[in-house]
Amino acid sequence: MGEEIADGMEVVDIDFVNSGDPWVNRVFSIDLTLEEILGNLDERDLLNISLLNKYFAGKARRFLRENKKCVAIINGQSPCHVLQGFEATLKKSRNIPFNGLSVTTTEDSHSCLPCTEISDVFSILLTELNLKYLKVDWKWSLDTNCPAQQLLRMFLKERSSELKGLTIRELPWGEFSGTAFSQESPNALKNLNVLEFSTDVEIDWIEKIVPCAPNLKEIRGRVFPEHLKFLIPQKKLKLIKDFRFYPELSTTDLVAQYASENPRLDSMEISAEELRRDNASLETFKIILRILLEASSSSLKRLRLEEHLDILWFIYLPIPTLKNVQHLYLHFELYLDKHLGFCSLAKIDWNRLFPNLKAVEISLGVTPYQLLERYVDVDALRNASEHISTSVVELTLPDQGMYSEEFYGWLSKVFRALGGISPEEAEELRDEDSMFLENYQFVPVQPSILTMKNLKKLQISQQHHRDGYRDKNQKQLISEMSNHLVFSKMPKVAFELSKKECRSGQCSAV
Repeated sequence: MGEEIADGMEVVDIDFVNSGDPWVNRVFSIDLTLEEILGNLDERDLLNISLLNKYFAGKARRFLRENKKCVAIINGQSPCHVLQGFEATLKKSRNIPFNGLSVTTTEDSHSCLPCTEISDVFSILLTELNLKYLKVDWKWSLDTNCPAQQLLRMFLKERSSELKGLTIRELPWGEFSGTAFSQESPNALKNLNVLEFSTDVEIDWIEKIVPCAPNLKEIRGRVFPEHLKFLIPQKKLKLIKDFRFYPELSTTDLVAQYASENPRLDSMEISAEELRRDNASLETFKIILRILLEASSSSLKRLRLEEHLDILWFIYLPIPTLKNVQHLYLHFELYLDKHLGFCSLAKIDWNRLFPNLKAVEISLGVTPYQLLERYVDVDALRNASEHISTSVVELTLPDQGMYSEEFYGWLSKVFRALGGISPEEAEELRDEDSMFLENYQFVPVQPSILTMKNLKKLQISQQHHRDGYRDKNQKQLISEMSNHLVFSKMPKVAFELSKKECRSGQCSAV
């Protein structure tokens, strides 16, 4: 028998693996079987396997080397000069560690590197750099002969077949149409597995690139319903990992067909803005939303709700548990809760829907609360139970209208939620001095961080603002009331306040 090691693993006697008889390996297909197994393991498992012995270390680390992503980032006001310095560094390297390049050009005129033949200036980059990954942020510029742009042009025309990952942030259409991505070159990207767009996906990019990538496995970036019309006949719907679910009346059928494929998404953005005035379309939207969330219930990691009304879908629709969602982005409308007379976010069963939620980012939005009854039964919502999330560790508050009277009122609700203080009590204590607050016998009347016995650290980050701390009431709310009623009663908790200073000296209102 083998020797038992950590985590229930066992090292077995595999002396036959190193047998000098080639028939042993052929009969048992040990190498082929092992490579098939290792090829399906993630990085953590491969590292564990490499600890078994030298034989497994060699096999596992070959896969680790093949799957690594080490990209050199080139940017700045003169990218061609930066590339020249990178070229000089590579000439001194006996074993180039990089297998990718990220190049950002500038639209501003600059003193370009003098160059007659690009192959003479960047010989190592063009011939010896292992180009598996390429990220292009190619801004339109009058300097079309800039060596940095010439290098990108050659990469896209002559070495595109080597790419496993291609990320596009920006690419001038004139250059794009002149690359190898055309119907005449159906295998120009024959090894491409991941196509990623850092910004909104342009339909022209999809139509040009996808047909040239027969082995494409993932399309990342904000894919819109309009893109589905092209991807459906290409049979590429299941490659979509990031979907912007903003259907219009003209695209509802396309989205329904997409949902029928049961896609497994990593991220999703939701908005019913274009359909909210039509009851029939809104019902269709709810059905498609539920299907998409059910299909992605085990894969979805990020969720963005573009309007406050969209949050209400999660209160009463039969939505499954989204166990892997860790990041949630919300648009919050101050007047909607004011109109309702209660906190709508408290009606969401956070721990059931998002048991592993870690980060919530909230921004202020504008929502026509007159349409509220199209979304939800207000009376039933008012009588629904209230819930809190026990898993969130990072909360990002709005960075717009930070010092408006409306936001002040909303911010006070946030701090009341932290401390568990009732609205009436908070209002009564608002104008009290420090001595009174210090001796005040405060008992939380609702869930509070005071009851979090295992809490070790609370960090509050504040973005610099040129008008910061000018509102005396706001300063009192953040420092005096919260300090005396909550923070002073938690001596074992480390409180950190970080502030991002503006280095330019020219702050704009946030």
